[in-house]
Amino acid sequence: SPTRQQSSSAANDVVSANFINRNPRNLEQLSLATKEEGWKFHFPSKQFFHKLHFDTTSKHTSAHIEHCSNGVVLSASTKEVAISKHLYSNADVCAAENVGRVLAQRCLEAGLTRISLHEDILAAQSSK
Repeated sequence: SPTRQQSSSAANDVVSANFINRNPRNLEQLSLATKEEGWKFHFPSKQFFHKLHFDTTSKHTSAHIEHCSNGVVLSASTKEVAISKHLYSNADVCAAENVGRVLAQRCLEAGLTRISLHEDILAAQSSK
């Protein structure tokens, strides 16, 4: 039996020449993956891994995180009963702040730590 243990431990020490990455988004999470540069002159830009979209209407506030190739990953909205029952109004500054907090918590739980802003958010903040 000791020779059997030695042979099995020797087999574990050999490194395979063929490496298979089981997490295809590992390089994205480490900020080492290259972003698609071919979309430079297209609108909307695709030079991001995760992008924040924040929408406000007269009745509700919502936000979602979009992945560059897979669409919406996470979202939070005052349309959710769990959020709206704690708010006085679903469309004021307090609602926007709390939707942001809920979305930030969900991002941290999902492992998303680097997120780009959508251009419309920056354009809406500019003065007239």
